[in-house]
Amino acid sequence: MLLTALVDYARRRQDDLPPAYHRVRGVRRMISLNSAGEITNARTPIHELGGADSPTGTPRPTPLAVRTSGIAPALVVDTAEYVLGVAKDDSVKSATAAVNRHAAYRKLLDEWSDAHPDDPTVQAVATFFSSGRYRALPTDELQASEIVSFQVDGQWIDTHPAAQSFWSDVVIRRKNPKATTGICLVCGQRALLVTTMPESVRSTLIPVADGRGNEVQVVSINKPAQGRGGQIQLGNTPVCGQCAARATGALTLLLSDERHHTRAADSVMTWWTRRSTSEDMWDALWEPTPQVVKNLRASVDRPRHRPAPHDDNDDAFYALTLSANRSRLVVRDWIETTIPDLRRRLVRWFDDHEVLNPWNGPAGELEAQPLWRLALALARYDDQAGRYVAKSEPRSARPRLLRAALTDTRLPPQFLARLLQRIGSDRRLDSARAALLRLLLTRSIRPGEEPVTPELDPDARHPAYVWGRMFATLARIQRDALGEVNAGIEDRFLRVAMTRPQAVYPSLLDKANKHLSRLRRSSDKGGWATLRERRLAELHELLGPRPLPATLTAEDQGRFLLGLYHQRADDLRAMREQAAKTKNTPPSGDTDHSDDTEEGPTA
Repeated sequence: MLLTALVDYARRRQDDLPPAYHRVRGVRRMISLNSAGEITNARTPIHELGGADSPTGTPRPTPLAVRTSGIAPALVVDTAEYVLGVAKDDSVKSATAAVNRHAAYRKLLDEWSDAHPDDPTVQAVATFFSSGRYRALPTDELQASEIVSFQVDGQWIDTHPAAQSFWSDVVIRRKNPKATTGICLVCGQRALLVTTMPESVRSTLIPVADGRGNEVQVVSINKPAQGRGGQIQLGNTPVCGQCAARATGALTLLLSDERHHTRAADSVMTWWTRRSTSEDMWDALWEPTPQVVKNLRASVDRPRHRPAPHDDNDDAFYALTLSANRSRLVVRDWIETTIPDLRRRLVRWFDDHEVLNPWNGPAGELEAQPLWRLALALARYDDQAGRYVAKSEPRSARPRLLRAALTDTRLPPQFLARLLQRIGSDRRLDSARAALLRLLLTRSIRPGEEPVTPELDPDARHPAYVWGRMFATLARIQRDALGEVNAGIEDRFLRVAMTRPQAVYPSLLDKANKHLSRLRRSSDKGGWATLRERRLAELHELLGPRPLPATLTAEDQGRFLLGLYHQRADDLRAMREQAAKTKNTPPSGDTDHSDDTEEGPTA
C-alpha cells in the first residue's frame, strides 16, 4: 500500500519530478559542443558553473542510478573521473581506477551512439570522444568528484529524449540482468521487474540519531534472514522499473517540500493525499487562525443534503514517519485515513485543546494553538530572555503531538509529568501550556469525571480545580492590596500549592484576610474587598464540607493549574469588558500578562 500511494502521488506530480533514474545534482562543469562535436569556445573549453551562491554548481536533473559496488557509469553526465579520467589523487591505484571508469564510460557512449546512428546530437558527443578532442581539455584544476555535463548547440544533453530513453533501458538491464518479467505489485501490469530499487533517497532528507546517515533505498533486503522465505532484495516485493522510480521520486519530492514534512531529531514525517491538496491540513496544524479553524469546522458540520464541491469520501490522506539506520530505511509509522475522517479528527484536536486567551486577541474568543507551540510548551523557559529555550523540549514532542492530532489518540503520560515539572520550575503558565494541559487531561479523562472546559466553569466542583481558582483569587487579593511586588504568591508558593494544598492554604488565607482588611480601609478599593470576599465564599461553597486534599496526583495538578489559568483569564476578560464600558485601562497587574511574542502570556 505504501508503494502504491507513493506511485499515485508521483503520477499527480509528474511535472515536478525529474525524469526516471535522474536526480537533481549540482553540475559544476559544462562542455559546450556544436553539431560536429567541436568545442564552441576554445578560450574556456570547460565552463565553471559554480559560484558564491552555488558552490557545488548549477542544480540540474542528471542521470543517476544506485552504484552499490563496482564500476557503473551514468550516461554522458557523470563525475570528472568517469567523463575525463581525472584521478582522485596521484597514487597508482587512483590512476588505474580512473582509467577503468573512463573506459566503461566510453563503452556506454559507444552503445548509445550505435543505438542512435542518425541522431545528430548523439553523434556530436560520440565524435567529440572518438576524435580524441577531449584529451586536449585542461583538467589540472578539476576534482574527480565534480559533475561534468554537456551542451550541444545550446541544448543540455540530459534533456534530449534519446538520452533519457536509452538511460532508462540501461538501468533496467542493470537491475534485471536476466530480463525477468512478472506482475508488478504496484501497477498490476506484466513488466520487467527490478531486483533492487534503481534509485535511493538522499541521506540529508532522513535524520539519523548519530548524524551519520547514508543514502537509503525504499526497500532493501540483503540477507536471507531479513526476507520472507529467505528471499533477498525485491524477491517478496515484485516491482517494475517505472513504479520503483516513481515511488522513490515521490518520496524525495515530499521530503524536500517544506509544506509536506516535519523533522524531528531522529525521524521525519511526511504526508500527502490521494487526490486533493493537503495545504489546508498544514495550515490547520501549524497556522490555526480563527478563520482556518472556522472553515474546518464548517466543512465537518456541512449538512449531508448540501452538495459538496466534489465527493471526497474516496480521497485518502497518508502520513509516513521514517528514520534511517545507516543505509536502512525504517518505517516508524504509517497512517491512512479518508479526508472527511481526517477533518473530523482535526476538529476534535481543536475542541480538545482550545482555551480562552484574553491577553492576546479578542477578549471572548477561544484560541487554537499551533502544533509547534504546543511542543515548545514542554521546553524550558528563560525568564531573562523572555522566551523558550530552543531545542530544550523532548525530541519526541512534535512527532507524538502530530500523531495524536492525525489519529485522535492520547499523548504519552510522561508529557504531563514533563509539563508539570516545567511549569513548577519556570513558574510560567501561558496559553500554550494551558492548552497542552487541557489536551492531556481531556484525552485521558475517566468515565464519570468532570469535563475539562476551555474556559472558566463556575459550577465545577473538582477539588483541585476549585483550589486552583482559589489560589488565583488569593494572588489577586495580594495584587489589589499591594500592587506588583518582587515575589508574589504565585512566585513563592506555586510549586507547593500544586502538590500539597493543605501545607500552604492556612497561611495564604491568613495573609489574604490581612490584605482584605487593608482594602476595606482604602477609600477607592473598598468595593474590591467585597467582590473578593464573595468570590472566596462561593469557592468554599463549591468545595463543601470536603477539606482540600493533602496531596494532588499528576492529573489533579493539571486540574489545579487549569483552575488557576481559567480564573485569571476570566478576571482579565471581565475587567477588560468593564474598562471598555468606562473607557479606562485595566488595573495594574493585568496588562503585564500581555505578551506579543509567540510564547504567549506570562504567569
